[in-house]
Amino acid sequence: MSEEKRGLGQLSRAQEDYLEALLALEKDGGGGVSLSALAERLGVSAPSASEVVQRLQEAGLVERVPRGAIRFTEAGRARAEMVAARHKTIRRFFAEVLRVSPEVAEDDACRAEHTLHAETCERMEDFLAHVAADRLEKDNSVPLTLLGKGQEGKLVRVAGGENVEIRLAVLGLRRGAKVRVLQNSGRGPVMVGVGNARVAIGRDLATRVHIALNKTTVRK
Repeated sequence: MSEEKRGLGQLSRAQEDYLEALLALEKDGGGGVSLSALAERLGVSAPSASEVVQRLQEAGLVERVPRGAIRFTEAGRARAEMVAARHKTIRRFFAEVLRVSPEVAEDDACRAEHTLHAETCERMEDFLAHVAADRLEKDNSVPLTLLGKGQEGKLVRVAGGENVEIRLAVLGLRRGAKVRVLQNSGRGPVMVGVGNARVAIGRDLATRVHIALNKTTVRK
């Protein structure tokens, strides 16, 4: 995938990582950033860091100031802030919408930020704004399809209207019912425990079932 297609200009993954690291170090310490501090943060040798910084300098994104410190140009700061904002959006989407752990969200955001189209990130931002503004999305519920084995909670909302609620009621799933996930492989039906019963729910129906998780529940 070309850099232009992603809307990012001609920067490699490593160069984007360097810009993010420089921005974080600058905020921590203020002013320019030393080459040694940059290399330490990225876990690379000083000579390797120097090579990438040189390419960023040639691209007009950073400059070297007295005593060898590295400082952003105006264009470099704008690019670094864009990269950092994209990373934050992706991490929030993974954590707040897909409900993966903070560690997984951060790790996957580090990978995805270099490959996603700008349009995709913009849609993520729009969806996060929708979730923040939509009253129904503020009940802290999670679609059943996003829960893992061992997680449990209370059924608080059903999307899709009365007919869907009737179908679920036949299976013993009504608002207020306590639900425990017994199996969810990511494919096929979601197996849940409701009272003493075991119920298999097709994914199309399960995604309409919103569960408020118990605070102590953990994903296995």
